[in-house]
Amino acid sequence: MRSFVRACLCSAALTSCRNVTQSDSGKIPITSRSGQAVQLFASGRVSSENLQPHEAFAQFAQAVALDSTFALAEYGLASTAPTAKQVREHLDKAIALARNASLGEQLLIRAMQAR
Repeated sequence: MRSFVRACLCSAALTSCRNVTQSDSGKIPITSRSGQAVQLFASGRVSSENLQPHEAFAQFAQAVALDSTFALAEYGLASTAPTAKQVREHLDKAIALARNASLGEQLLIRAMQAR
């Protein structure tokens, strides 16, 4: 049941973000005050997808160091954290920061919270 809820939330996030602007490319907008933090987040995501969680965690941490309000970077830290305690700490931070993030980011964070 949880995986079904997670899949629905992720699908809703991707679908709802397609309606953000008329010129939208179908991608979830990333909310950060730092372009360099966004680049580090993107690098962390690639590392995570390449099954390099330690490298990804370090890149997400660097992104948060550049922008302490970067909800999706906290989400990245939660998804690559080595301990359950760190997962909870970073997920709680991401949830708290999500109110200032795009709808797509909020839904991704809520999907992680639901699992």
